[in-house]
Order: sequence, then C-alpha cells, then structure tokens
Amino acid sequence: MKPPDSDAPFYVGYHARAPRELARTMRRTVALLGGLVIGAALLTAWALPVPGEGMFEFGRPRAISGIIRSQGAAPRLKNEDAEYLLVGLGKHRAPVELCSARGSEVELSGTLISGEGRRLLEVSSWRPTRKRSEPSLASGVSLGRVELIGEIVDSKCYFGVMNPGEGNLHRACAELCLRGGIPAVLVVKDRAGQVAHLLLTDPSGSELNPSLLAWAGAPLHIAGEVIREGDWLALRPELGSLRWFRR
Repeated sequence: MKPPDSDAPFYVGYHARAPRELARTMRRTVALLGGLVIGAALLTAWALPVPGEGMFEFGRPRAISGIIRSQGAAPRLKNEDAEYLLVGLGKHRAPVELCSARGSEVELSGTLISGEGRRLLEVSSWRPTRKRSEPSLASGVSLGRVELIGEIVDSKCYFGVMNPGEGNLHRACAELCLRGGIPAVLVVKDRAGQVAHLLLTDPSGSELNPSLLAWAGAPLHIAGEVIREGDWLALRPELGSLRWFRR
C-alpha cells in the first residue's frame, strides 16, 4: 500500500488560515455552486407564467351608480362608463336582493377589480336611488351554437384578486368561489393569443349547474348556445358535450 503523502495540504481547524491549495479549491467550489443557484433561480423565473395585468383595489372602496342588469347567475351594473360584473365579499355572490333588482337604479359602494378589459365590483353595500321602473332591458341575442376549447374560472379571482387565478394551482380555490356563487367564466384563447370571456349559466340561462364545478381549472371541450348580453357574451352549455382537452 502506498503511504500517504505527508506533504499533501491538510486543514487544521484551530489554524487561522487553510492551506493555500485547499483555500483555492474551496473558493472555486463556492463560486461554482453560487453560479448554479443563480442559474437555477433565473431558469425558474423564466419558466413561470406571466402574472398578467389584473388589479384589485383592496382597501379603496368607491361609490358607483347605474342600472342593474341581472341575467341569471351574473348580475351586472351598467352606467355610462362601463358594465361591471358584481360579486360579493370573500367567496360569495353579490347580495341576493341586489341580484333581483333588475332594472332599478342603485348606488353601490364596492372595490374595483379589473383585468383583460373587464371590470368587476366587490359590493360592500348598496341602496336604490330610484323606484324600480322595470324598463325594457334586452334579454339577450342568440349568436348560435358553438364548440370551444377553454377553461372554466371564477371571475373574481381570475380578473384580479388572485395570481394565478387559473390552472391547476388555482383549481381548489376556483371551485370554492363558484360554489359560493361567484359568476363562472369560460376563458377561450386563440392561436394568436386573443382572449374571449363567456359567462356560464345553465341551459335555461339561470344559475350555474353544480355539475360544472368539477370541470374548473383545466382545458376542456364544451359546446352550447352563445347569447350576447350587453357588453358580455354568455354560454349556455350542453352538459353532455364536456370532455377534457388533451394537448
């Protein structure tokens, strides 16, 4: 057996300095590991999805007036500036009394949620400003039957309250929000990156069918009738058409 090299560098803990050769090797090792850590961090950041432009003005409520449009599961407030989809506090729908005040002029206090050209209001309080007059509001115009590939999301989180507000990471939260009555939206993206948002109801145009909750958070095939309701499109799905989309 070859005897150990007595001249090889050896570090003794109580010495002030390590041998020069060992110190050089340690510096190189630390530099290499540091570079690998930085590279891994940059690669991870590059691979993450783009956060998006959603905004939630938490803690800054505003007063907004308009007329209530209430079509099924998606109440909205319409005024000269925009058409606001209405949601409640937390994972809850807008107040039931407000949803049933179709055609009434009201003043809301709420927090703005905005993203992808859409505006929502998280309603904290409201009051009627004029006696309900039952104006003639269009019930919607049918645009025919379509077959689409998209993802079911809860509108409140998707448009600005959560990030990400879509995909498998958000699936459990989306299901809770939808169970609480937050309006469901089908998000459809074409190959050019253009996005369309369709409110989801049941085939009669009222509350979302509970069987759709399990389909949130992943791409799926879906077919149904598209209805134009004010500034929004709505999809009345054919439940038998749903199936997972596999890329």
